[in-house]
Amino acid sequence: MPASFDHNDEGEILLHIGPHKTGTTGIQQAALRAQVALQRLGRIYLHDEGREQLNTSSMEFLRLSGERRFQGETKSLTSSQLSHIIHSAARGKLILSSEHFCRYQEFQIKDLHQLLREVRPGQRVKVLVTLRPIAKIIPGQWQQFVRAQVMPPFEDWVALVFSEQPSDAFGRAFRQRHAHDKLILRWSAEFGVDNVSVIVANDQHPEFLYRSFEEIIGVPKDTLAMRRVANESLTLQEAEVVRAAHDAMHRAGMFDGSQSSRGMAIESDPSRLLYEDERKKIGWPYDRISKGLITDRSYREGEKVVLHGEAQRKVAAWSRTIVDGIKASGVHVMGDLESLVSLPEATDARSSSSSSVMVTPRLAGELVLSALQAVGVGGQSVEARVLRKIPTSKLIRHLLKRSLPKWLRIRVADRPR
Repeated sequence: MPASFDHNDEGEILLHIGPHKTGTTGIQQAALRAQVALQRLGRIYLHDEGREQLNTSSMEFLRLSGERRFQGETKSLTSSQLSHIIHSAARGKLILSSEHFCRYQEFQIKDLHQLLREVRPGQRVKVLVTLRPIAKIIPGQWQQFVRAQVMPPFEDWVALVFSEQPSDAFGRAFRQRHAHDKLILRWSAEFGVDNVSVIVANDQHPEFLYRSFEEIIGVPKDTLAMRRVANESLTLQEAEVVRAAHDAMHRAGMFDGSQSSRGMAIESDPSRLLYEDERKKIGWPYDRISKGLITDRSYREGEKVVLHGEAQRKVAAWSRTIVDGIKASGVHVMGDLESLVSLPEATDARSSSSSSVMVTPRLAGELVLSALQAVGVGGQSVEARVLRKIPTSKLIRHLLKRSLPKWLRIRVADRPR
């Protein structure tokens, strides 16, 4: 039987711990929309102010728990934001959902359990893990990272993830979060195998995830309404044009105090001095540059990001280890566990580097408009013109060279006198 809420009025707590890219955003948005209906049923969905989940407070608790460990475990965690949210919640069965719970190490899981005992004494805690195939998570995680910071090409990042001793921070973090068998063992060791359930999402039948979640929290079918994909991924071409833009602007010194390898020193360039002043004032919204590409999905350009060749074989072997580990753990599984080993249909290997991926002028134009809107410049519609395809790297260099001086003049002109 799944570790679901009991059919009574006693207080209980469900921790939905993710991990990332397993349908968590869709579940969280559906639970937030149904918040009033859930409360009538005695289910209290908790979330941070202005957000659809507890990502902010769960990350704060992760940090505070780490600081507490290195300070001799004398610092109380009851003053944390997460503690306040749980303590002030209405009476009922609490639902806490955050992908960042999957980042917790053993001592942080123990600290969280201790906090729950202090804030909600005597209440039983259940843990829910939602899963998808690693072969689908890897491309989704890469393009998600691409939206938020400078990233290497897909194939290079995958190589970092699967290196014997990954030196890249994202490689290490990915391996920790998505070793799902070890993730389940960490949480079941603290809360007990009988209190941990797994839902294996089915991309062909996405409603299965919602119906299974409803069964876990003990509410009628269709209480959670499924809508379109809540956190849609970029295509390879879309991700590459965003990645190339971030990389070019980083090398130009737009993300930090560094200067372009071919640029002039800031001290010798007055325009750079003005720019530095503006940069400190407004910053640069990494994650907003791609906003226009994912807000309007009336068209999509390019193919999905998928694994190829040796990467597919490594993922297949890792997935097999994960599935065997989950079976051995004894936790209850809802869905087809063997589907986690499935791989996308093999295709010919193809480089995803910015030097080989081709994008159309329309896609590049959409990116430029999105970037300008992200900093409050312009935003009117522009009619698409079909020209010719050119390499992403060449296109971005040209656009940056032509648009940066104009952008600087606009920002300086808009400054208060």
